[in-house]
Amino acid sequence: MRAYIYIQFSVLDPLGLLSALPDYSAFLQECCCGLSRSREIGNIRVTFNESQALNLSESVIFFMRDYRLLINDELALAKSSFNLNKPTKIVTHGWLSSSSSSVCTSIRDALGEKGDYNIILVDWHEISKLEYTVSAGLTKQVGKFVGGMINFLMSKGSSPSDFSLVGHSLGAHIMGFAGQTADHKVAHIVGLDPAAPGFSMNDAGDRLSRDDASLVEIIHTNAGNLGILQAIGHIDYYPNGGGVKQPGCGPDPDDVCSHGRSHVYYAESLRRSDAWWARRCDSYVNFLFGKCADNLIVPFASWLPDWSKPHGVYMLRTGKTAPFGLGLFGTERDGNETDSAFKSYLTNSMRK
Repeated sequence: MRAYIYIQFSVLDPLGLLSALPDYSAFLQECCCGLSRSREIGNIRVTFNESQALNLSESVIFFMRDYRLLINDELALAKSSFNLNKPTKIVTHGWLSSSSSSVCTSIRDALGEKGDYNIILVDWHEISKLEYTVSAGLTKQVGKFVGGMINFLMSKGSSPSDFSLVGHSLGAHIMGFAGQTADHKVAHIVGLDPAAPGFSMNDAGDRLSRDDASLVEIIHTNAGNLGILQAIGHIDYYPNGGGVKQPGCGPDPDDVCSHGRSHVYYAESLRRSDAWWARRCDSYVNFLFGKCADNLIVPFASWLPDWSKPHGVYMLRTGKTAPFGLGLFGTERDGNETDSAFKSYLTNSMRK
């Protein structure tokens, strides 16, 4: 006789989010248990209790200069300062964050200094504050909602070539899903250390990928841990090798500092573009030992898509404290520090 033990998980869902995600059970089982739906291990079967409906219009908010935009609301659009003839930058945060965090505000302020743009901040903090597997499992739904806003703006006259999307961690994947949802391919996505847990093994359609915009640039600062290791964009930048520990982060057991350096570097590079350059190189070890010394040097990820950059992997060094950009010196090996940098890189890489 075969006996079964049924384990039921009741997921707390105060916002009523889960039933809008058809594959949520499979996602949660994969993340937590390594199981697909209806799989059994021995005599143990795992089932899940899902509930209620996702109200994205209340959980995902679009802000432009503190004015709230609503999908398909022409009156709200008319009352805002949105200009259909200007380029549009859409920025969002990651897990346990919000649009009022430095992730969004530092980039918003830096973009505002570069030109006259429509800058929209996407706030999904009511979802991002949930358990990681729940937040991660809902990124596709949030991304589709953002894509709905993009489609609305395009329908009113905004050009697909005028859209740049920027997202940190889980927010990077949200921007990828937004790009997938857009009726016309957007010009540019910048992924700031796209989250690895729940995504690193996914097919391109289930994470941010180079298919989601005409130009996808990725900045890796905690690659192989909180951030995705592999090159998933047209152009992938690996500051300090993209390693687990960024210079100057000190004791960082949860790698929050290194993971966050991606948006810190990007915001600084917008303000000090002359201090941020990268050299094409297939590995940081080769970079440190000068094997890429004759390779192409290009500007770091920018506020505008640079169609002249050859696609590929690029390396650079940064400082330990702000300002982090080292100019062209950051694209060269530092003979005085090569051995120590190499040992540090190997030591931290062993944590992956």
